[in-house]
Amino acid sequence: MLSYCKVVLMPTLPWLSHADLTAERLSILAEGLLNIRHDTFAELATRFDDNYSRGCTTFGRQRQWLMQLATSGRYSWLTLASPAMDLTVNIGVIPVRFFTDDHDSPKKHGYFRRNEVDCLFSPDETEPVLFRFVVEPAATADDEDRVFFLGHNAFNEVVVEWQYRPKTAVIVPVDAEVPAAVVQSDAEVGLKSSGNEQDAEASGSR
Repeated sequence: MLSYCKVVLMPTLPWLSHADLTAERLSILAEGLLNIRHDTFAELATRFDDNYSRGCTTFGRQRQWLMQLATSGRYSWLTLASPAMDLTVNIGVIPVRFFTDDHDSPKKHGYFRRNEVDCLFSPDETEPVLFRFVVEPAATADDEDRVFFLGHNAFNEVVVEWQYRPKTAVIVPVDAEVPAAVVQSDAEVGLKSSGNEQDAEASGSR
């Protein structure tokens, strides 16, 4: 009797899959998505808020931020592919969407569904045909939220994987003098946590 064994595909890094997917570009977008989540959860901490209100507001703000950034012209490599609720942006020529989910086992409805602009194809099982940013909530109060960038092949297997690792943040005591505000462009409105380091990164990625 013939026996078959499944080949386990080892994920590669995004920039090895496609030159448009540089670490600098991915970091700019991952940091923005993460900052908006942190800011929104901090703001919606009243007795009238719950995980539902925070989750819906976070998604709406992340979607608006990403859409406005893609249409602002700030980054030549970032464009808007679809403004629908399943927002899709292009990093170079690569269509990308974002979800809040478990990166090891995505469960959100529509995660693997592709829209009319999210339509990469490849007969090679080692090549990704869809790309997703996954914002993964912390599992416990001692953990941190994380952001992953994943590429899946035609069989929904992960063949590209990268984790965003934030730079060490400066902690400001609540009774300390608040630092001077940083003026942001229109596309950055509402992104209170992003700072000068992100802008410095962006200047070299045009």
